[in-house]
Amino acid sequence: MKKVVTLLIVTTVALLNGMFSAKAQTRSTKEAKVILIVNAKSKTIDHMELLNTFQKRTQQEILKDYPYSKFYYGLLSGSYELIKNIIRPLKGATVIMYSDQQFYVEKEIFSDQNYSAGNEIYLGEVKAKILSKNKGELIFKTQ
Repeated sequence: MKKVVTLLIVTTVALLNGMFSAKAQTRSTKEAKVILIVNAKSKTIDHMELLNTFQKRTQQEILKDYPYSKFYYGLLSGSYELIKNIIRPLKGATVIMYSDQQFYVEKEIFSDQNYSAGNEIYLGEVKAKILSKNKGELIFKTQ
């Protein structure tokens, strides 16, 4: 009887440990469509989400989660972590932001005029360097 109780306790602890320690999934992609979430007040890129996950939500849900934000299409290639729905690109990943293509078209708030190749910015919590800037397109490489 003691062995059974001990086995149940050990199994339960192991399962709970696995549930709480598996916070992020690391993935790698040749190319994934993403949405870059830009804070309209600070004009910073606060988050990224996978496009297909983002599209499954209603506009009300999105605006509740990201008030004062605008949403731009982009592409991600390389490794990244997925924490809940938020993408955290890992070192060496490349992100392309289409600064002239909004998900919900409203007044444009993100201007790429203040950015040029070589500038460093943050994609959420991840530091990135601008590799190139073309009309309506910024290409970042995470560091």
